[in-house]
Amino acid sequence: MKAKTKKPQTSRSLTTTLAIAFLALSVVTLLISGALQIFLNIVTQQEAIAEKLQLTAQDAGQSVSSFIEEKFNIIETAVNLVDIMRMTPDEQQLVLARLLGRDDELVFRHIAVLNAQGRELATASRLSEQAAAHLAEQISGDALVQIRQGALYFSAIYIDPNTSEPLILIGMPIVDAFKDFEGVLAAELNLKFMWNFIDQIEIGESGTAYVVDKLGNLIAYNDTSRVLQGENVGNLSNVRKFIQGVDPKSQAAGELFTGIQRVTVVGTYAPLGRPDWAVVVELPWEEAYREVLRNGLASVVILVVLAVLASMVGVYVARRLSVPLISLTNTAVQISAGKLQLQANVRGPTEVAQLATSFNSMTTQLRSLISSLEERVASRTAQLRASAEVGRAVTSILEPDQLLKQVANLITERFGFYYVAVFARDEKSQRAVLRAATGEAGRTLLERGYHLPINEQSMVGAAILTRSARIALDVGEGAIRFANPLLPNTRSEIALPLRVGDRILGALDVQSEQVGAFDEASAEVLQIMADQVAVALFNAETFKHSERQAQTLTLLNQLSRNLAMATSLEDIATIVTPTVVGLLGPQQLAVTQKTANPQILALREFTGDPDQPVGDVQSIQTANSLIGACLERGETIYTPDLSKLVNEYSDIVAFYRAGQRATVILPLHVGDRSLGTFSVGGENPDAYSAEHINQLEQIASQLAITIENLNLAEQTQQTLAELDAANRRLIGQAWDQHTRTTRLVAAEWRNGQWTVSSKRTSPPETARAGVASPQALSLPIKVRGATIGEFNITATETDLVWDTEEKDFAQALIDQVGQVLENARLIDETERLAQREKAVADAADKIHRSTDIESVLQSAVAELRRITGRNGISVQLGFGRADRAGRHPAEAEGDR
Repeated sequence: MKAKTKKPQTSRSLTTTLAIAFLALSVVTLLISGALQIFLNIVTQQEAIAEKLQLTAQDAGQSVSSFIEEKFNIIETAVNLVDIMRMTPDEQQLVLARLLGRDDELVFRHIAVLNAQGRELATASRLSEQAAAHLAEQISGDALVQIRQGALYFSAIYIDPNTSEPLILIGMPIVDAFKDFEGVLAAELNLKFMWNFIDQIEIGESGTAYVVDKLGNLIAYNDTSRVLQGENVGNLSNVRKFIQGVDPKSQAAGELFTGIQRVTVVGTYAPLGRPDWAVVVELPWEEAYREVLRNGLASVVILVVLAVLASMVGVYVARRLSVPLISLTNTAVQISAGKLQLQANVRGPTEVAQLATSFNSMTTQLRSLISSLEERVASRTAQLRASAEVGRAVTSILEPDQLLKQVANLITERFGFYYVAVFARDEKSQRAVLRAATGEAGRTLLERGYHLPINEQSMVGAAILTRSARIALDVGEGAIRFANPLLPNTRSEIALPLRVGDRILGALDVQSEQVGAFDEASAEVLQIMADQVAVALFNAETFKHSERQAQTLTLLNQLSRNLAMATSLEDIATIVTPTVVGLLGPQQLAVTQKTANPQILALREFTGDPDQPVGDVQSIQTANSLIGACLERGETIYTPDLSKLVNEYSDIVAFYRAGQRATVILPLHVGDRSLGTFSVGGENPDAYSAEHINQLEQIASQLAITIENLNLAEQTQQTLAELDAANRRLIGQAWDQHTRTTRLVAAEWRNGQWTVSSKRTSPPETARAGVASPQALSLPIKVRGATIGEFNITATETDLVWDTEEKDFAQALIDQVGQVLENARLIDETERLAQREKAVADAADKIHRSTDIESVLQSAVAELRRITGRNGISVQLGFGRADRAGRHPAEAEGDR
């Protein structure tokens, strides 16, 4: 009996699949397009609604703010243009009445002038005296303190119990010309105009608007009963954002929230500025998005119609395309069953015919490859496995030298090669330097420092130069291979570049004892392994470089902090020397600074001795010196070998004798100013790399700033000392002149009497004048550092001892006396100058009234006698013969 086998379940036909694919593609495309259109429509509508509401809120807010600002300006104008505090009560009453008269809208209900203590001086009101009496009572306590500090005071809004209208009280400070507080101009405003204005605002068909203060209290709304109840709407979204100070333009467009009418709305608000209120507008969401919903429904209907049409077109196209593809599919099924000689029929559309032709060609190639595929796969798998083992082994090693040594050994072990070597590229010398090699030959070559030029004369150099592998299948026929006597058994060789991105780090050289050991396939596997080794080497070198960079940054940061506390060149030397040694090892350091002679420079070495960190000054000629050349160029000069410049520069001779063989000279400049140089010397040629020079330039930059700060600090101290000395000298001269003019030398308070004398009385004389000899305390009277006199304080108790606290208290008081005396002297000097100018002006006026020469001279002599108090005054016109003393007669008469 034959067993029945269950047939596998078949999938959909190609026609059905293509039809479904066309339908799905069409529907997805339509859905994405329609959804995107609907979304963009919604976003555009939201932005339009938000912008419209914002403009409405801003217009309403601007209207309210402008109206209130106009009333504020009236009060400010009255305060600024009228000195109301200097007026009589009647004049003040008249000014306030005029302010009420200018208020056509009847917003001002009551205006009053209060003094600095809050007492009412004058008032003008539209109310009865009893109704207006509360105004002065409200401007007190914290409100008066706020106004006294110069701030405009706004009270909370309150409701008039008689008229049920909203009121607000404002207070503006009144100050004099010196900004000293004198009083308050207070006014009570009727805000009923806001209720009328809010009632007139139209927000769509069913929208609403209202005004709130910074606490969320409802100020104006079309439902006045809620306003009169003092309702707080701070829980509403827009009101809460206004209280929190959120910019209304920053909120998301179309945001939905519960409004004041307890329905879902969209809305915004506009702050007024002064006072700190806001106008809030709201529109129900059904009305706001009515157009959006209508457009969305229309879009959905259109999408359904297009989807039906697309499905019909898809079924028709699928039927036309499926016939030749089904035939080709049947042929492929038979070939997969083992009928490799079968050929597909080439017919149908161009693309299908090309597919059948390519399929037939592929079948032919498949037949030729199957026979050798298994052997090649096994060989390649073994090579890839060995390459992966090498890659895994080297990824955990971060020391470059250890990494390269491990790579060479692993390749030799896993692949069984005769010799493996790793060369690193030296960018400076353009050589490939041997870094790791296997066997006794490798050890010998490493000890010799083996290297190869990077050119076409060697396989390693050619691989680095061309960035591609070089293969010698038979070393006897190789045109560029270099025969090494230490490796006599080599028969074939391959050199592979170590590539990381666009960089070539070196080359991997592999040699075998078999002829033709390397083909394109093995070269590809080895190149993959070489790329892994290159990445591992790059990571190891990057890690090592990062460690060095971290150490360098730590030293430089510490240097920056330490230099900030340096106060002398010795401190700088003590700080900089260990930093340079930590970066580069022992070095010879020196700083050269400019002198008053531009041809001479002052060089000082950093000795490294804590007791004497800076050596003696050495003079260097600017000309014919490398340091001078550095100053002239303003750039770093690196000399890798000083022996080549010994006969050219005078300072190089001194450096060379000191043991230096390489030097770096760096300019010290701050901005466009050149301060000198910083030189670093080493005992070996080529001692500094580009990284070292970069580190030294960072140190030089910090060093220049520190030296410049030290120079500026020294100049500042010197200038301050000169200014202080000049100030004390001028004040002393002024007080000497003042005491001679006023003839006041000393004054004394004794036994309740104040005595002024023209003769200074010393403390010993004062002591002798009394019966007892009390202890005396002499304290100087100083004005800006200059001593203009002294206080001699004596006590009646003979055993009194002045302690430090009493002396400090007395000196502090006397310092204040000195300032007051200086102010008094300046006032007295100003009055004397004014009197002298007035006397000269009066005298000139009298002289100008004279009409002839004799009258002019008589008036001049009379005025001189009156002003100077001298009687011996004469005048002479013309020049006669000089007297025996060599003077003219007029001059001799004037001396009397």
